[in-house]
Amino acid sequence: MKSSNVERIYLFEKERWDECKVRIERSSDSSEISTEIYNCFLKHDFFRVRKGVSYLRFVGIYHYHDEDNDVDIYCLPKYMNTGEEVDYERCSCEMKKILRVIEETDHCRDFLHEYADFNPYRYKKEKNKISQINLAEWIVRDYCNDGLFYLKSTEHSGRRKGYVNWPRTVQKKTPIIIGKDVLYPDMIFSYKNKDYDGELTQIHRCVVAKSIELLRGLDDALDVVIPEYDVALANNLFKSTSVVRRYQKSVFTNRDIALLRALEAWCDSSNYYELPYGTVSFELVWEDVLRVVFGHKDLDGKVGFGAPIYCFHDKNYTLDGDSIPDGFNFWKEKDEFRFIVIDGKYYLGTVNQKKVIVEDLPGYKDIAKQLDYMFTLLDVYGLDESEGKNVFVLPWWNIMEDDMKEFVLKEFSLDARYVGYARKPDREGKIMDIIQEVRGKNSDYDKTKTIIKSEKSIIHLVQIKPDSLFECFFSKPDSRKCANWLWEICNNPE
Repeated sequence: MKSSNVERIYLFEKERWDECKVRIERSSDSSEISTEIYNCFLKHDFFRVRKGVSYLRFVGIYHYHDEDNDVDIYCLPKYMNTGEEVDYERCSCEMKKILRVIEETDHCRDFLHEYADFNPYRYKKEKNKISQINLAEWIVRDYCNDGLFYLKSTEHSGRRKGYVNWPRTVQKKTPIIIGKDVLYPDMIFSYKNKDYDGELTQIHRCVVAKSIELLRGLDDALDVVIPEYDVALANNLFKSTSVVRRYQKSVFTNRDIALLRALEAWCDSSNYYELPYGTVSFELVWEDVLRVVFGHKDLDGKVGFGAPIYCFHDKNYTLDGDSIPDGFNFWKEKDEFRFIVIDGKYYLGTVNQKKVIVEDLPGYKDIAKQLDYMFTLLDVYGLDESEGKNVFVLPWWNIMEDDMKEFVLKEFSLDARYVGYARKPDREGKIMDIIQEVRGKNSDYDKTKTIIKSEKSIIHLVQIKPDSLFECFFSKPDSRKCANWLWEICNNPE
């Protein structure tokens, strides 16, 4: 494989394919690579079509290579697409956190119907379910445990090295017989000789080095020394596949058999081991992270308000399906009972000042659902609206040009800002005209009356910097303290 100038290409979730294509071709010397990448993405269903336009929905890393290219494609979350020149160093650093949080929330490779870890004894049957990163983890783990592979051959010598080969000694040497004693003064010794410069050892060095480099792209803390290796050989490992297969007939220990199968898998030029590493459901990752950081530790996302009940002839029937908020918490702050209901919304939001409208924010159904959660806590559970807050939590994004107050929870390095709040629409329009007509013109009814702002009628909007949220998630914080911090932001936003 020839070494290419292309090392890394950055794409963004929610970008149209034509935008992705321009970014790819700007970063590479080959005009054909964008077509190949498009076909690979299409195979994994990485695009969502809306109104006839294809949008990228994958967040993660895809390693693409052919005879002319060796490329890491970084697909970053949509909130990192600021429209400015890409900060490559920041993107690389953030991607490591993003991949880790995808893994820990168990959403990695959710685009696959099936997924399998590398197993040297089943890899040919499961190779279309295995990712290159998983294979790299297996190879590096084996290297840390057992070191480099050396092909061993048995050598025989008269020097005292190894062990006495009695069958060969008895067959080849003449003994000295003294009475009943038999002595062999010139014994034959056998020992295992390691071929330190053999083909397999050099191939193993290259594969280990490439595996470590790949994993370091995800985790700087990987503390494994890269062995010396032949760069030219490393760039043409696909040519070594037949060599590895030939030597598989010459090894017999479990470790050697397993390792050579892993080397064959790596050297194989097919794309079986190049499954992308990431998710097509980053909005679920966002919700799960918020649930851990702000939700009650005993409410793991499986506890909700219960399923709806239907009553027929004085007998109750339950509809299948629970109502589960993204997160809610209850605690006491200086003997004051408080609670919070959270809906994680992976929206960025834009404001059109001229038309006085907003876009890409939670719609009517989301608002109605979240308000119903609050009404349920007040009406069914008997809580007071002064005790609670209802919050949409979004990624940090410049929704408006105006400066907004920033709030920091130093203990957990959380960084957020208060944006505003959402509520249902005012009383107006044709519906009110009809009501007025039916009620009577002289009825005392103010059709222009607006909804009174209160905690039971609004949902606060708070933006949090994703990198600070992920760091907090990794530290397994005290969710009560985090929830109280968020409660205070909504209570005193100015």
